[in-house]
Amino acid sequence: MKFVLASNILEHPGFPDFISAVIAAYPDINFLVAGDLLNIFPEPGENLEGSIFYQLYGNLIFEGMNNLVDSDFRDTHNSLFIEPLKNMFLLTGNRFQKAKNIAWQRYKKLFANLEASLENSHLYFIPGNMDYPSLSGNLTINSPRLHQIDNDVFEKDGIRIGGIGGVPNTVHPFKGVVEISPYEMAESEYEKRLNQLWGVDILITHVSPEEFPVLRNFLIESPLKLLICRAPFNFRHKSDFRGKLEFEAIGDKYVIKVRPFDYPENKAYVIDIVPGITPLLVEVFSWRASKISGI
Repeated sequence: MKFVLASNILEHPGFPDFISAVIAAYPDINFLVAGDLLNIFPEPGENLEGSIFYQLYGNLIFEGMNNLVDSDFRDTHNSLFIEPLKNMFLLTGNRFQKAKNIAWQRYKKLFANLEASLENSHLYFIPGNMDYPSLSGNLTINSPRLHQIDNDVFEKDGIRIGGIGGVPNTVHPFKGVVEISPYEMAESEYEKRLNQLWGVDILITHVSPEEFPVLRNFLIESPLKLLICRAPFNFRHKSDFRGKLEFEAIGDKYVIKVRPFDYPENKAYVIDIVPGITPLLVEVFSWRASKISGI
């Protein structure tokens, strides 16, 4: 049973072409996506102009992001983003409902494109912190190919695979200042959800062990064999903030960190889960777009 791993696809128009290329190389493949399907409020180095934040606030995103990068993300208390983010993500915010309405329309378009590309394959995803889990869940609940696994478990060939979406609200540079995404929660809530998945063989998260030590302890102490997580952003690394594709052993456990989807070239791990054996065989699938899609 083979899966290809992806993260932070952010509605990229090239991602369906990537799916088609993977299926051509591995006809029996399925997909695991470690969150952030929508481009709501992107990280440095991602598509700022294609974001919902830009749709709501225009060029403020460029000035605000430049200020953060120039200060090495150490001056978040004075960020131009604080009030706009409150208005987007707090229930009382004056852009809260408009942002959700835009997200609903974008999800519908994204999921239609993914469905059309998957053929007989399946895509299992957790919602990242830059996702609206209720919207994505409602839109895919009856899909034959798209499956949200937030706080949920599915089984393949006797292997139990669990997913936990969102992030603790202490793992980003704005911690203690403002929530910067629609799906973040207190550390205690995240830990509670994590413990409910005790006993799974493979776990998919949108946060890494180095960002959240509770997750590292869970990996070491639980029966978990493999953790698949979004590669952590490095907010001090100005040449490339987007994290690295890595395979790491921690004792007798394994961690795969999934770099965000890159265009027009992308490298992705392919794992082959074999019942009764260490549940992975890592290969690298290298892809280059045959044509440049518009963003």
